[in-house]
Parts: sequence; C-alpha cells; structure tokens
Amino acid sequence: MEFARLVSEDPAGRLSAILFRGKPRRPEEQLAVLLSNLPAIEEHLVKGAVVVIEESRIRLRPLPL
Repeated sequence: MEFARLVSEDPAGRLSAILFRGKPRRPEEQLAVLLSNLPAIEEHLVKGAVVVIEESRIRLRPLPL
C-alpha cells in the first residue's frame, strides 16, 4: 500500500508525513529547512497531518483526509 494512503487512512490520526517539493536539496539543507519551520508545523504534526514544504510556502492538510 502506498505510504500516503496509509497515513491518510490512519483511524487514530497520529501519523504524519513531510514532503519536500522543488529543487533537490542535500540532507543537511532539508534538515535546516525543517528545523527552521518546525515551530510553525509541530502542532499539526502531533495531531496528524501532511505537510508539504515548497520553496515559497508550506501547505498543511490535517489527517484523516
């Protein structure tokens, strides 16, 4: 089963996913972007969400969809 589908169908809503979109980044760059944005997304991740981090914005979708 596809990971995104598993996350979206979690009945407890505890799973989350973070997707990086845009130009490829080295792992260190991804970590820096994640840590700098974590305060804004942490609450959503704890509750269950899909977070898409793009060059110019962050999109959040609460789970389940």
